[in-house]
Amino acid sequence: MHKRLHKVLSLVMAGLLFLTSTFTNVGQSYAAESAQNGDVYETTYAIAELGTPGGYQYTAEETEEGIAFNYSAQYAEVKYAIPEDVVKAGLKGYRVSVSSTENLGLKIYSAAGQAAVGYWVSSLDFDGSVVPTEIGFMNCSDGEKTFTFSSVTFITERELGVEGPVTEPEEPVVEPETPVVEPEEPVVEPETPAVEISELVFNENLTFANRWGGASTEANVIEFGSQYNEYVFDLGQTLSATQVESVIVAVSEQGNDVALKLYDADMNEKFVNYHNSGKAEYTLAPDYDGDVRFVGFMSMAEGEEAYPYSVTVDSITVKVNGAAQPVEPVEPAKEGLDEYTELSFYDRWSNTPAESNVLSFDGQYQEYVLDLGKVYNAEEVDYVATAVSDQGNNICIKFYDSGMNEMQPNYSNNGKAEYSIAPTYEGDLKYIGIMSMPAAGDGVYPYSVTVDKITVKYTPIVYEETQLYTAENL
Repeated sequence: MHKRLHKVLSLVMAGLLFLTSTFTNVGQSYAAESAQNGDVYETTYAIAELGTPGGYQYTAEETEEGIAFNYSAQYAEVKYAIPEDVVKAGLKGYRVSVSSTENLGLKIYSAAGQAAVGYWVSSLDFDGSVVPTEIGFMNCSDGEKTFTFSSVTFITERELGVEGPVTEPEEPVVEPETPVVEPEEPVVEPETPAVEISELVFNENLTFANRWGGASTEANVIEFGSQYNEYVFDLGQTLSATQVESVIVAVSEQGNDVALKLYDADMNEKFVNYHNSGKAEYTLAPDYDGDVRFVGFMSMAEGEEAYPYSVTVDSITVKVNGAAQPVEPVEPAKEGLDEYTELSFYDRWSNTPAESNVLSFDGQYQEYVLDLGKVYNAEEVDYVATAVSDQGNNICIKFYDSGMNEMQPNYSNNGKAEYSIAPTYEGDLKYIGIMSMPAAGDGVYPYSVTVDKITVKYTPIVYEETQLYTAENL
């Protein structure tokens, strides 16, 4: 059996914010009034009232309708701080007045990162599980795109200025003291045996792989061309985080600030230490459950003038607790077959729900999308079978990932009761698209197709068992 490392496409790209007009930053608290709507309250702000926007890779211009943001690249994003009064009133979501929702993504952030996201929508719900800090408007188009925002309406549990109830702490219960009886014989505490610490040292032939699939380094010198460039070092074996006392990175000739990270065997970021500069040695102490497999180096310096710069990594030393207990191997998941019969499609561009599983087409390239409600690893999917009836003409069946990126169109499907298609790309699968194909001049419109069932057959990839380092086998 073999282990695969999956490529991950970065949705966060560094960029420069340039505003073509000046906005007034009115702070975090505003004199706005709430209007009750059922059991919630709504407060609307003109987009300019929210102050100076943050984000990256866009320009902005005030218009009679509001503010027009011209996004220069896919995943470029505009961010606004959420007013303090809105946060205190208990945010339940928000909606925007915008020129178009096509290729628009809405987000809510907390201090820990992204907390909620929606695509091709004008509103976004929030469960209140974390404290919200910012809202974001993202361009999902694969090129430049302009959205004009007029206003933002925040939905809250309470009226602005009314904070949640404060629960007074209960009085502590004081238990009566139990008299201490001194033992006649002195108690000798057993000595705690010293834990042997072993070291795993990497200081020869160090090479680093580009985190996002670019060229690797040819030596131990990492050169960064822009902010958030990242390279990772593979320890070659997987260590339990509970047995790793520390990871020590020794550097020289460091040109600027870097972030140091620890990843597990599946390339999930588990630990990060930002802003490391001015020292010859940095120590990372993992404080999480799981494993350690990769050490990451990411550029942090701001501004184009700071680049390029490099850092020379002289050695990476992993201090291992020899008394750590082996991790029980996880039983691999078994193959599965998911059948979807309660099908709720919606229009790909207007987001309007279809009335039923009978999809009607009035012209070429009209498309409906189904959210499977589950994210599949495309490399684990054996096939997706689409069962149809009463098919009026040719259709295209598409696969989309969890970011609503079109990953695999499958053209010219006609004349069968079921179409079985295997994904041939790396990434994930979450949405199925059904699109009309005949040209407008063919005289076939309108026509329809009934989608009776969609079946996903998958076989999970089985990974190698974790190799555990102890004092005996280092």
